[in-house]
Amino acid sequence: MNRTSSTPQGAYDRCPRDFWYQNRPRAPKPVQPNAAMAFGTVFHAFMEFRGHRGRWPTKGEFTSMTGTYDDPIDSIRRFPKVYAPALHSAQWLYANRPDLTTFDDDVEFEKPLDDFGLMLGDGVTASGYLDVFLPSRRTIRDYKTRSSFSYCPRTLDDFMQDSQQCYYGAAVAKAMGWDSIRVEHVNILRPEKGGPDVLQVGVELPIAYLEECWEKLDLQTIPDMVQLLTLTDERDVPVSRGACWRYGKCQHFDYCGQTHAEIDDNPLAFFNSAVADATDPFDGVF
Repeated sequence: MNRTSSTPQGAYDRCPRDFWYQNRPRAPKPVQPNAAMAFGTVFHAFMEFRGHRGRWPTKGEFTSMTGTYDDPIDSIRRFPKVYAPALHSAQWLYANRPDLTTFDDDVEFEKPLDDFGLMLGDGVTASGYLDVFLPSRRTIRDYKTRSSFSYCPRTLDDFMQDSQQCYYGAAVAKAMGWDSIRVEHVNILRPEKGGPDVLQVGVELPIAYLEECWEKLDLQTIPDMVQLLTLTDERDVPVSRGACWRYGKCQHFDYCGQTHAEIDDNPLAFFNSAVADATDPFDGVF
């Protein structure tokens, strides 16, 4: 593991086994598991294209591009019906919220965190992309496509539980030498859920909290993630069972086996452990 971003960190925070499945050597390339996630990927791509080029793409142009557009193009292939509503939502945002789509001259869209040259524990590079970077406002902005506004982060405490924005906030503030940073979510309600509509929420994260976040990443989280990827036996990898159904059925649920600790807690542990090890549980007993 030589790079990190908010995605593997979020998976690790949610469930170490989820992170391990997605990032262990020779892990298959992840795909969009449903139309809702595909919609978000395509919407982000439209906002990036519009921000960089000042216009909307044609469908033929969009689906023939490569590079950073590989994932949204794959999403459209798998879920072709998301193209039109994602484009409509992006265009609606520009037409109805000029306060969110009029930017300073120094704005950067899809700003690579690699540009800051930040390193974490075990020589891991801090990577990822900022949807919108507004240095003159000391602000970073992230687009979130939602099925409801009910669970959007709204308070400082809410944002302090958001691993993505805390990671990006801590990284940017550290790189820029800022004593605080404003982090924002622009929450977009998907059309099939009653949108397009938008809820903008933002808070100021103080330097003391950001330094604490960075120190935890540097000294604890990243080394733990690196160590986890050295494990080859699934049973050695911890599981957060509370995450199995937190956002619907986990994509790994059907093949996620027990840990050694769970096997030991099972009344049939002797038999189950033997089966798992492909040995005869009664070999040598009689």
